[in-house]
Amino acid sequence: MNRGFSPEAFGFGVFLATVGLVFLLSNLGLVEAIPLLKKIWPGFLVVWGVAEIMAATASSGRSGGAE
Repeated sequence: MNRGFSPEAFGFGVFLATVGLVFLLSNLGLVEAIPLLKKIWPGFLVVWGVAEIMAATASSGRSGGAE
């Protein structure tokens, strides 16, 4: 079942993967989780924005150009 590209699902998936990676590295003693998350949270907004733009571009291309 192919439901197409969903920016919300993509953004949430990137968010979960990044937070999981940060906490894994924290448990291994390589980084401190909270300071790192405070520094990288704007990146989630960038990923979400790019995904929204890609979805809008893809949906306008599927409509056949007639708007």
